Amino acid sequence: MKFDFGDLYKFVVSAGLALVGMSILSVWLIFKEPFDLNVKESDLLLLTPVAQEVIKYRQHVVGLLVAFSMWAIPITAFAGFCLSVWGLQKWKQQQSIVDELAELGLEEKKVAIRPKTDDEIALSDQSEGVICDVQVARSANARLQRPSYIDKALVKKLHYYLPVEYKVDPNMLISGAEVDFVLTSSHWLHKDYLIEVKYIRKGFNLGWLSQVALKLRTASVLYSNVTNRIPNTCLLIVVADSAWNAEKYADLKDRFFSAYPKRAAKHRISIMSESRFEGITSEAMSLEMGLPIKNANT
Repeated sequence: MKFDFGDLYKFVVSAGLALVGMSILSVWLIFKEPFDLNVKESDLLLLTPVAQEVIKYRQHVVGLLVAFSMWAIPITAFAGFCLSVWGLQKWKQQQSIVDELAELGLEEKKVAIRPKTDDEIALSDQSEGVICDVQVARSANARLQRPSYIDKALVKKLHYYLPVEYKVDPNMLISGAEVDFVLTSSHWLHKDYLIEVKYIRKGFNLGWLSQVALKLRTASVLYSNVTNRIPNTCLLIVVADSAWNAEKYADLKDRFFSAYPKRAAKHRISIMSESRFEGITSEAMSLEMGLPIKNANT
């Protein structure tokens, strides 16, 4: 485990511990050192007038310090304790983010070794060949245009169904992590949302689903660290009707959440056919995607 202890929090905790230490040391000095307080009056008279004045002055100062310390020591100790607790709390928040990012990074590496999806195989085969046929060229063009169409259609649905306080920001970078849409609310009590959209023409497997979903969770941790707002996420996968298999994709979704159950309610995965996406209702957006909507009965 790598500790992330910012310089500010190091200073705060160190200052707090120093104040507590000074308080304890002050108590020890008061009870340990005599500070000329045990000088007898008869012995004092034997000294020179100057020495008598110096000792009396030192005794007076010590008396003031002791009287002042009755208030200063508890206040200093309490302030030092509060500073230390605050610094440790901030450190704990930073450390939890570091630990979660490290855990997600490790899980991403574990699922990085996986079979290619049907879409990836088709794309690889197409890239290795030379496009010399009009039909093939049209197919490649359609492959590029369809995801763009899905994104634009989703933007229209979001603007129509979301409450007015939400703002839709497409194609966002969060500390280097790419997210298709970020939904931010002007109301501080409302959740923000990160949405990643994938269009599937032929099919996908559990390894691909895990890789994409974990990357989105990593983006949510980075977003929380930057904004101090913990977002919900939604991975929306739109599958072409020709490749749709409800039983297969429901099973993949269940297997993923069985392997990664942490905060499952906060990280939604919605898999639907292209035709269902075209006619999606506000109720489906609320129940399946977990998004806030104006009216669930639309």
